[in-house]
Amino acid sequence: MSFFSRLSSAWRQLNRRGKILVGIAAVVVFMIIVGSLGGGDEGDGNTGRSSNSRTQPVEQERPLTVREQIEDCFDPWDGNHNGFEDQIRPLLNDEGSMETHETRFTTTPDANDEVTVVMEYSAKNAFGGRVKAVALGSMNYKTCRVTVIDTGLES
Repeated sequence: MSFFSRLSSAWRQLNRRGKILVGIAAVVVFMIIVGSLGGGDEGDGNTGRSSNSRTQPVEQERPLTVREQIEDCFDPWDGNHNGFEDQIRPLLNDEGSMETHETRFTTTPDANDEVTVVMEYSAKNAFGGRVKAVALGSMNYKTCRVTVIDTGLES
């Protein structure tokens, strides 16, 4: 009896679950073999070539654009500028009631590297009613510091 006929006979005797396990094992072995042949980035870079062979240049990170630098100043989760909120919150009657609805900014800085930031928020007033307000600020996009220009609160 040949090897392949024994293999075929053994395969027919396996139940469905056994065949699934053999298939999974085959995929894992295949992935290990392909992973080990791929080479990847690990190792010392010695490819067995002579020292005068051309090598690929290392890809350098490109500098961030102005827009990307501005966007990095804002919370990636909700888009708010936490420092701007922290400057407005102590001025409210109920600090814990502040909800920021939207924060927008200009993408073209002025000569002082400043961009305009507009934050729409709401909070409870002295009577317990919720009021909306719009705060205006100026942010240096290199330091991410915001200077409050207008809180949106009535004096």
